[in-house]
Amino acid sequence: MKKRINHIKAFTILEVVISLALMSIIISMVYSLYAMLSKQLYVYSDETELVNNYNQLHSLLVRDVHNSNKLVVIEEGVYLLSSNDTIKYYSYDDSLIRMRGQMIDTFLVKVPQFNAVKENMLLGNRIKRIEVTYDLFGVQLEAVYFKDYGVSDSINNTFFANGN
Repeated sequence: MKKRINHIKAFTILEVVISLALMSIIISMVYSLYAMLSKQLYVYSDETELVNNYNQLHSLLVRDVHNSNKLVVIEEGVYLLSSNDTIKYYSYDDSLIRMRGQMIDTFLVKVPQFNAVKENMLLGNRIKRIEVTYDLFGVQLEAVYFKDYGVSDSINNTFFANGN
């Protein structure tokens, strides 16, 4: 009788080593791609947060200047006075601080320059605009916030200030 020989189909050691080498190359490429993309995601999220801080600050400054009755300059910043509220803006380190009563808002926007400009009006000088220079991504952006005063407001303030 003849003996039956069973042939087992299998991989050789050389085939297994080659496949392991190829898989390790592919896995290392995928990992380096993942690391690069996650790093870019963190950079993008930081940039997005900075742009959101700028947009919030800009919206608040526009609203606060519009709603204020008077702008007062101090050495470190500016006060926005209204009939029922006082808001203070000042620069500190690499951020701009907004104080309204007990609330403090910190905007992580670099503000290298923060000026209030007085202009001659009909009955005296008043601060009519605030010039702010922002530093976003190494680019200097200049923004100007205007405060419009009515002529009747100036006349009333002049007469009531003099006791008439």
